[in-house]
Parts: sequence; structure tokens; C-alpha cells
Amino acid sequence: MVKWLFLTGLVILAGVRVFIADRGRSVVKEGDKIRIRFVLTSEPYSRYGKSYVRYKTGFESGVEIEIPKNAEYADRIVAEGRLEGGKLRDVKSAVVTSTGGWIKRVYDLRIKLSGRIQSWLGGDEGALAAGILMGGSGSFTAEGKENFRKTGLLHVVAASGYNVSVVAGWAMVAGAGWLGRRRVIIFVILSIVLYVIMAGAGAAVIRAGIMGILTWTGLAYGRKSDAGWMLVLAALGMVMVKPEWWWDVGFQLSVTATAGLVWLYPVFDRRRMIRARWLEWLEKDIKVSMAAYIATLPLILHHFGNVSVIAPAINALVLWVVPPVMQLTALAVAIGFFIPTAGQVISWLCWPLVRYMTGVVNMAAGWEWAGWERGSLDWLWVAGYYLVLLLMIRIARPLNRE
Repeated sequence: MVKWLFLTGLVILAGVRVFIADRGRSVVKEGDKIRIRFVLTSEPYSRYGKSYVRYKTGFESGVEIEIPKNAEYADRIVAEGRLEGGKLRDVKSAVVTSTGGWIKRVYDLRIKLSGRIQSWLGGDEGALAAGILMGGSGSFTAEGKENFRKTGLLHVVAASGYNVSVVAGWAMVAGAGWLGRRRVIIFVILSIVLYVIMAGAGAAVIRAGIMGILTWTGLAYGRKSDAGWMLVLAALGMVMVKPEWWWDVGFQLSVTATAGLVWLYPVFDRRRMIRARWLEWLEKDIKVSMAAYIATLPLILHHFGNVSVIAPAINALVLWVVPPVMQLTALAVAIGFFIPTAGQVISWLCWPLVRYMTGVVNMAAGWEWAGWERGSLDWLWVAGYYLVLLLMIRIARPLNRE
């Protein structure tokens, strides 16, 4: 009873903070002249010799901003222009502060490792392996990136809270058998920290890492239900500190992906899909990926819109490949950091898997009806989806009475 009263109080406080922040937000209309200050924490993309980023904080679908060519990761940038069609027109942008420091060194390491993976595997296969491990789709060919977008698979190369949650889930599954429930938390935390560094230590990934560490600590050192409580407390605490995160896509994906692992994965884990015991690890990895994907699907449909009608089928065909690709690529990078030749040999084990993914995607993207797309999902449908999902979890997995 005390828990629920405490939780209710936190929800009310967080709601008040979000309401006040929402009232204080300025309404930006089409054609308005605006100035945006931000820190460059994502990989810019190029078009016609110019560099662009998509700024999302406070905007439903984000705003495309042209940035200076000399801008580097972790630089503070100010951009001023006219808002038109989701882009900042007549833009004037400049680097106001070059932060450098450890964040810049981490990003440089990420670029070096990503380049090594791409040199080992080459083409869109190398770009895919690097993207799955570290995030980023900037190294794809234009055709390859469009095919992944058309088939609804770009999310697998986005360094986000979704990826952090999945990495934590894989580490928990892999280590639980030989480390035990409590000691495995150290392995999970190290895996999360390593992934955050490899992904470039951006704000969204760091935030998701903190949330994941708190949640899995609750699972390891308390009852199973404590992981859910830690997730809720971490999410509400972050919203109270930074109410603008309530509208942040990365924050929403972090919370829902972690929730999928806490509440949906145990439902999947009660059913055996693969009878061969030597493939049990693969079955658990698939279940982790599917739990996180199902939990985040409506938000992906809402925020990114225009999802292909074939996306669910294509995801089902290739998602099982993502866990072994990420794990083999991570092993190749770790060993290749000290012995490059050995790392390259290990990376070749990934090639059939990433080639399978690109082959399925390219084939599906070539279908005439693959271009049929639906608009973004309305919030009412998002709420309905989660309501049905919660009811299904409640029916399949009775409340823990510990």
C-alpha cells in the first residue's frame, strides 16, 4: 500500500512538472524565424556536399539543420533560420564552443572501430555490421539506406535506448547460467558501459544506460517485481529533473524497450521454440529482441511514420540475426583492437549473416507493393496498443505475489 501511495505521489509530481514545462514551451509555426542551440551528439549526413543533422527536441518529427563543415562531435552549435517543411531554411549556423575532452576522444574511437569493421566486411554489409553494433546509417550507400527505410528496418542501426535495453537483456541471459542471478549484474553493467562507449556516449545513450543499470540492479538484488519498480522510479525521476525528456523519442524508446524486457520477456521465456539445447542461447536472444521490438513498435510507427506494410514480416525474417551479428562483431572489434588479423578473421563469421539481412531487404524493397506505406500512428492507437498488450501480459502471466 505504501509503495502505491509513493508511486501515485511521484506520478502527480512528474505530471505537474510536465504540465508546467508544456505551458512554458513556445509554439513554433510554419514560417517562423527561430534560433536553436544544441550539442552535436549524432552523426551528420551529407547531401550535395553539405552536412545536416535532424534536431528533434521539442519538434514532433524533428527539424533538418545544415551545420558548418568544420563541426565535430560534442561541439556546441547555434543555428538560425526560417522553419519551412520540417527544415530550417536560409540557415546561418556556427560552432560557438568546441568542447573536445573525453567525449570527443570516445567519438574518435568509435569512428576508428566503425571504419575497421567496414574495411573488414565492405559494402552495405560492413555498414550494417557497424551500425548494428555502434549505431549509425551514414555509411550505407544511398540505395541501401533507402531499401532499409522502405522495409522498416532502419531502427536496427539506430544507437538508442532500444539498443541499450537489448544489450542488457542479452548480457543478463548469457551470464545468468554461469554467474548466478546477483553476480551477473556486474557483467550486465560492464556490457552496458561498453556499449555506451562504442555508440559514442551521446546523451540519449548515456541516459538509457543509467536507466538500464538501475533497472537490472533492482532485478539482481531484489525480487523480480523490483525491476519494474526501479524502471518506473528511474523514468519518473528523470522526467522530474528534465520534464522536456517526456517528449524525447529516445527517452520513450528507452522506457518502453526496458519495460518489454522486464514484463514481456518472461512471458516469452515460458515457451520453448527451439528444441535443440545447443541453440538455446539463440532462442533466448531472439526472445529478447522480439520483446523489445513489440514494446517499442507503436512508438516507432507514431514518430517515424510512413512504415511499410511489409515491415512486420521483414522484421520477423531478419531480427533473429541481429543478436549473433552484434555479439560476433563486438568480439571481432575487441580482439582486433590488439590483433587486427584475428579480428578480421572473426568478422568474416558475420558476413553470411549480414549478407542474408541485406539480401532479404534488397529483395523485399524491389517488390512493387513494398512502397505501400501508411501514415504515422495516432496517439489514440498507441494508447490502445499498450492497453491491449498490458491485458495480454496480465492474462498470460498472473501478478507476482511475492
